[in-house]
Amino acid sequence: MKEQPIKVLLVEDDPGDARLIAEMLKESTSLPCALCHIDSLFKIRDLADETFDIVLLDLHFDDMTGLETYSYAQTYFSLTPIVVLTGLRDERLAYDIVKLGAQDYLLKDNIEPKGLVRSIRYAIERKRAEIQKDEFLGFASHELKTPVTSIKAYIQLILLYAKRGHQQDVLPLIRKIDVQVDRLTHLINDLLDVTKVRAGKLEFKFESFSLNEIVDEVISNMQLMTNRHQIVKEGSISALVYGDRERTAQILINLLSNAIKYSPQADRILVRMNSSNDNVSVAVQDFGIGIEKEYQQKIFERFYRIDGRKQENYPGLGLGLHIASEIAKRQNGILSVESEPGKGTTFYLELPTACSHTHAEKEA
Repeated sequence: MKEQPIKVLLVEDDPGDARLIAEMLKESTSLPCALCHIDSLFKIRDLADETFDIVLLDLHFDDMTGLETYSYAQTYFSLTPIVVLTGLRDERLAYDIVKLGAQDYLLKDNIEPKGLVRSIRYAIERKRAEIQKDEFLGFASHELKTPVTSIKAYIQLILLYAKRGHQQDVLPLIRKIDVQVDRLTHLINDLLDVTKVRAGKLEFKFESFSLNEIVDEVISNMQLMTNRHQIVKEGSISALVYGDRERTAQILINLLSNAIKYSPQADRILVRMNSSNDNVSVAVQDFGIGIEKEYQQKIFERFYRIDGRKQENYPGLGLGLHIASEIAKRQNGILSVESEPGKGTTFYLELPTACSHTHAEKEA
């Protein structure tokens, strides 16, 4: 598949420098670019409704210079990564501009094609990560606030009923508080786990165990969480796997929770088990909304949430699949996905058998 060109906005009033940058981008075969050049800072206003992947910004113009120039450009392209191009060797200025949000500060005398392309690639990825992180913090604040607000409201009702002597009305509220506490605990655990994943401190207790037993236990527990869906298991395996029993259960709980959440109109979920000489696999299939092909690999990224899945309809932090994928990797396994919009999604968890692990250790 042909790579889409990167849309580059070059803001540069020196014709010679503009031609040089254009030639460098044209020479690049690893990063196809569609260049738009303007020779005045104030022409940015005319392009405010346009979408660019990156802005290459000269710092010095007749009307404006330095930090002022960057701040002006950022006003119109706050969500677009900006790489500053300048002839001025000023470390303090470079520090201040990067602190304000610039993705890079390049000296024109030192720019060469490969370095420019590398800077553009890194700038786009860093900005994307920043945006995802900011969005995640917003989601996290909302998700954590919701159960806390509910708990507070239920407690106020309990106090009111207690004062009026309506003891029979208190028990249902306590049950609702318990549900919200469980939700809050789950959210906090996800936040703790993603922090441990990033720091490489997620703890594992490796042992041989029956994946078949784990699947049966998780299905039994998750069936209690849904009245609409029937969770059907197909197949059974006798082979043991080598990994962390509880962490593997965590993966399966996440997959079944997602299957329930994202198939609100369906009435069944399939869990299929298979084995080979070296691996065992569990497939969790739902018949829900599905996932567009372009998003199918991104859903395992940290902080990633698919556009269009409204928070009020599908609550959560969007961390579960990232954590599940990392747990699978740490156990020398793989978590993958197949999906078709409107027809459903199947996640595949593959783990090595205990026998294959023992054989690998002997060879080592």
